[in-house]
Amino acid sequence: ICIQEQRTSEYDCNCQGKVVLDVGGFEGESAVFFWQKGATKIIIYEPIAAYIEYIRRNIALNEINAEVYLSGIGPKTGKTTIYYDNLDPGSGIHSKGSSSIEIQLTDASKVIEQSGADIGKFDCESAEQYLVNVPASILRKISYYIIEVHSIEIRKSILNKFENSGFVLKKEIPKHSNFSVLVFQKVKN
Repeated sequence: ICIQEQRTSEYDCNCQGKVVLDVGGFEGESAVFFWQKGATKIIIYEPIAAYIEYIRRNIALNEINAEVYLSGIGPKTGKTTIYYDNLDPGSGIHSKGSSSIEIQLTDASKVIEQSGADIGKFDCESAEQYLVNVPASILRKISYYIIEVHSIEIRKSILNKFENSGFVLKKEIPKHSNFSVLVFQKVKN
């Protein structure tokens, strides 16, 4: 289970009876967390193939109703290359290093629109920046977002996009350096 997320309460939300979109599934620990909080289904996107087996094991061990996609999110569907020295949870689109891996991306708008999710968790190593280009009408299909932002610039653009799309910032959880977790709730119409 997500010890850090449990300690910081960054993923705390009312999951009872809800579908959760988990972008940046890593090893499936966040899926376990949401499942234990009462979610009825977890839709997981993880672009690193090495982590998919761990996700599948966590799903099986915890009898989670889940869909798993070997993909990250991007501005459009396609492939990209990421670079790293040590493949770890922080490997992402802006990582640098001497090794590389090609990953699949799915258009962020398509991921949200097709998910049918009530809650969206995005911990996707700077790919959260692609949420800025998602039309407000599609963003509003999910009523509650938990987004880890990886720079001051991305934080500003995400705040602006969500506030202009009919969301309020419920809380912000500072992490280390320029990282924080932003939690947004859709304003009722």
